[in-house]
Amino acid sequence: MSKCKPVLILFLGLSACALAWGADAGPEGRRAPAGEPVPAYEQPGPFDVRVREFPDLKDAKRAGRRVPLKAVYPTGEKATGPFPLAIFSHGGAGNYDANIEQAKHLASHGYVVVAPQHVDSDTDRVRHYMSPGGGRMKFWDALNQITIDAPASLERPRDVSFAIDRALEWNRDDAELKGKIDPEKIGMAGHSYGAYTTLVACGAVPMPDHLVPRPKPEDCRGLADARIKAGVAMSPQGKGGVWFDETSFKEMRVPMLLLTGSKDQLKGPKGEILPPENRRLAFDAMAPGEKHLAWLANVDHMAFSHNPAARQLFPSPALEDGQRIAKALTAAFFEAYLKNDARARGCLGAEYANSLAGKVVDKVEWSRK
Repeated sequence: MSKCKPVLILFLGLSACALAWGADAGPEGRRAPAGEPVPAYEQPGPFDVRVREFPDLKDAKRAGRRVPLKAVYPTGEKATGPFPLAIFSHGGAGNYDANIEQAKHLASHGYVVVAPQHVDSDTDRVRHYMSPGGGRMKFWDALNQITIDAPASLERPRDVSFAIDRALEWNRDDAELKGKIDPEKIGMAGHSYGAYTTLVACGAVPMPDHLVPRPKPEDCRGLADARIKAGVAMSPQGKGGVWFDETSFKEMRVPMLLLTGSKDQLKGPKGEILPPENRRLAFDAMAPGEKHLAWLANVDHMAFSHNPAARQLFPSPALEDGQRIAKALTAAFFEAYLKNDARARGCLGAEYANSLAGKVVDKVEWSRK
């Protein structure tokens, strides 16, 4: 078992973590006032990680719905825990490996990460719609089909609750995971369709208007999981997309970090392309209270995904910068809100975020309310 590979870091000045306490940031790294090093969240953490697949799991509460899971967690003599639990939701046409590098990175910092595969909006489902038996759809039409499909949308947050349930069962009886999870410290992260899933699991209420078949309004409620204490949504959706309007976010009380940027376009209900600024609307509509928005210059949609197939179809010039920044800010955010780490809390701002900037993503704007 080996550590995640280090990533290249480009520093553009002193870290906000050091500046927050007036500490020195010399060649030996950023330090807090007492001389304690501030963690470099963009680099792998101190733990080796193990990856396990559970491809055949089914949810008996939902007529045996398949919910494959992948677990990534710290291993080794010092990895005794208990660690916070983080659920990671993939985007449309993805699978539970779509953000595997981010999952490994987070696990190396002391988290048990569980990634569900959402079977009616994953790679296989899109391939089905593109096949002779599924209508020979073009890729974008197939992607739009899984987006507006009501069961695909409404079962995703229920997959998250199943993943939490199963992880807590492992915490009780699995030979390797027993006692490794702190059930009071649970976070959630996701990209694109996974951002929708994260937002809903954290309290956003989807609207039924564009879903097929159209669900009853009450079917769109009660999808949040109160056990989730913090959420990270990469490429979040705002008003004008398929799922949300300006009222969808008013009940959200969970601390949130939203990651998006100037080239992160949004798909509308008919497959039309909306400007990246529409993604800001989710943050604008949320009630104040520990809500953060990191707006990354020049970041595109696929910079937040490590799905190899998607990278081949839609190469991202911002991939290296986007991944580095997403990994670091996700780790810092969860350290702050799940581990109550004051050093990490000091990193949630423009100065630290800009210390992570690179040649493509060369600036980060930070909003908080």
